[in-house]
Amino acid sequence: EYAYRVGSDANASEWFTFRTAEETPAPFRFIWLGDTQGPISLYARVIRQAYRTTPDASFMIFSGDLVDGGSSTKLHDDEWGDWHQAAGFIVSGLPVAATPGNHEFYDPRVRGKLNLNRYWRPGFTLPENGPAGLEETAYSFDYQGVRFIIINSDEMTRNEAFALSETRWVEGLLKNNPCRWTVMAFHHPLFSTAANRDNSVVRENLKPLIDKYGVDLVLTGHDHTYARG
Repeated sequence: EYAYRVGSDANASEWFTFRTAEETPAPFRFIWLGDTQGPISLYARVIRQAYRTTPDASFMIFSGDLVDGGSSTKLHDDEWGDWHQAAGFIVSGLPVAATPGNHEFYDPRVRGKLNLNRYWRPGFTLPENGPAGLEETAYSFDYQGVRFIIINSDEMTRNEAFALSETRWVEGLLKNNPCRWTVMAFHHPLFSTAANRDNSVVRENLKPLIDKYGVDLVLTGHDHTYARG
């Protein structure tokens, strides 16, 4: 267990603690959230209840659309401020593993401009072991006997080269996997619950690998509904 605080002398924050992973496989729990882009009043209730229910969680996974992306008169900085304020002290002790959704690519002034949110990489410190050009948006990590593969499905839907490189990268992780369990997380579901949505690129590239290598759990978002398959 480690303890830390931010600042110095009279300006130092309170102490925060966190615990590193076991060196060998061991049971653990984590919190998963998708599409937290709603107002702070709602997201705060959700994440605090999740932490209250699972206080021993080792980390949190967010499968995209953490913010809304600057719709209406709100800008990115306001929405990220709300996101961090709602999470409060929780994210000071629980690592966040996140992947961007389509709303992380909106520009606050031009909704159709598709660049990664300027606060994404400065706001998180995520692994850079994914495909080139997708640093801190597609990555993997092993935790106590489980391999977690975090995929940037938004770039996959819009960029054929990224779709190919991510698919090859994912298969390499699945083919050479020392862990008993495997979890994948990305934004766009393989099968949508919305009639006007069909994430065919994601499905055609990832589902054969999920079936072939027996991925145990796939966590997605995007449709704002609950579904199991």
